[in-house]
Amino acid sequence: MNGCLRLLMVVCLSACANGQSNEPAKSPSSAQWKSDLNYLATQLPKLHKNSFHTISKEEFQKQVDILSQKIDVLDDDHITTELMLLVALIGDGHTHLDLPSTLERYPFELAQFENDYRVIVTDEQHADILGLRLVAVENLDVDTIHKRLTSLVPRGENLGRTLFTSLQLISSPTILSGLNVVKNKNQALFTFLTDQGQAIKKILQPVAARGDNLRMLPQENIPLMLQNFRMAWWTKFLPEKNAIYFALNAYPNRDRFQENTEQLSRLVDDTKAKKLIIDFRRNQGGDFDLFRTFLLPMLKSKSNLTEARNIYVITGPATFSASMVNTLDLKNELNAIQVGLSTGARPNSYSEHGEFSLPNSHLRVSYSRRYYKFGNEKDTAVVPEKIIKQSWEEFIQGKDPCIEWILR
Repeated sequence: MNGCLRLLMVVCLSACANGQSNEPAKSPSSAQWKSDLNYLATQLPKLHKNSFHTISKEEFQKQVDILSQKIDVLDDDHITTELMLLVALIGDGHTHLDLPSTLERYPFELAQFENDYRVIVTDEQHADILGLRLVAVENLDVDTIHKRLTSLVPRGENLGRTLFTSLQLISSPTILSGLNVVKNKNQALFTFLTDQGQAIKKILQPVAARGDNLRMLPQENIPLMLQNFRMAWWTKFLPEKNAIYFALNAYPNRDRFQENTEQLSRLVDDTKAKKLIIDFRRNQGGDFDLFRTFLLPMLKSKSNLTEARNIYVITGPATFSASMVNTLDLKNELNAIQVGLSTGARPNSYSEHGEFSLPNSHLRVSYSRRYYKFGNEKDTAVVPEKIIKQSWEEFIQGKDPCIEWILR
């Protein structure tokens, strides 16, 4: 499953994608873990719009009872992993148990290109593994591990989303310990492979989440998608192509969204741009009504962009929730050309994020509060008009085939 820069660039070394601010000061007792389990089993069905749209109430309770009986003989990592598995059984992308962002992680992040799992982020101390293929952890091959990880994430959206989301967990010592991949998470053996076929074995220790001294690929010719990747909204005029690149990585608040929309409108007018490229590949969602209230009407007023189908939207498996909805808006109302890979969310699904914390472990549980219908029931994603995948060779050279195709 490779793709048009098929990565979210969450960079969990600096902040975990599904993070929270605090972790428990000390380990909960077995009784406290059971209390948390009972609280989850009560609260989740009560708060979720429809907890049992995928799994039956009886089967869910059966899994709760099985876990309750095992808690006395499980450590924290295994209990946390089992709770994540339990929540994932609900089956929609907005319902999941999140690891604290303060938990240590192994010092790398991966992206998948075809059948290879490449290290695309690490720290200075481990710079020698940058770009290598991860092939095994301890005695398990990486494909087997990835399959195990998919059981921990909601699988109610589509395969692309499942594979993408689960891959973010592979650098978590808590999860690899909880899945019995590693016996000693503080001294785990990872096997990497060079492009020449040489195996490199590394004993890796967890490191504190931090954003300093990171090494990232590509190191030269950084493509637009990875520039300013921590910014929610940024634009760049490409004078040689008379085009505007617009990265909407997240949804700002209402006032900022309106202000940014006005600035973008002036940029379109001042440059007389012939193409507008909207990049949703890193957008995990927000308030889709902001887009409909401010951005969509503004774009409709730009006849130089709308009359000749000069608006393009780039999507991928990280295009989720509100960004999926607004992708549909762009296609349906502006006849925009969608490029890249299918969205990570299906048009009809449970969403509208809510959350609660377990009282003793303080683990955060997210859940869906509404069901939205934006398309056909049979659609599992919003599929691009032009599907474009990306090879490792293109990525390492800083090439973005989606942008290149649009500009051609």
